[in-house]
Amino acid sequence: MAKKIIEVSNMEEFAEAVKEGNILVYFWAPWCSPCRMVAPILDEIQEDDNGITIVKVNTDDTQDVAVKMGIRSIPTLKYYVGGVDMDTHVGAKSKKDMLKVFTRVEKAIQPPTHEGEEL
Repeated sequence: MAKKIIEVSNMEEFAEAVKEGNILVYFWAPWCSPCRMVAPILDEIQEDDNGITIVKVNTDDTQDVAVKMGIRSIPTLKYYVGGVDMDTHVGAKSKKDMLKVFTRVEKAIQPPTHEGEEL
């Protein structure tokens, strides 16, 4: 699987990037110390074969996107599944915590099974 990290520079690119799939949006800035702690974790996530695309938004260079998305603190992580904003975390998180959101969402959207019943 190809590693996928997309950097967006405007709202149109952002909207296109989060439209499909499991997307982890990372709002950051170069001067932000906690952001520098998160960056290597995102690289690790991309090393895994997990189907997650990371979208990076530099809030210094792309203030319009940050404002439109209501970002007030960085780092902020937003989770999209199939174009739907599913969750938001503010601050540095562990890899486990970042991936936990997608695991929870996948369980929530799977239809229930009715073992032993004929459909």
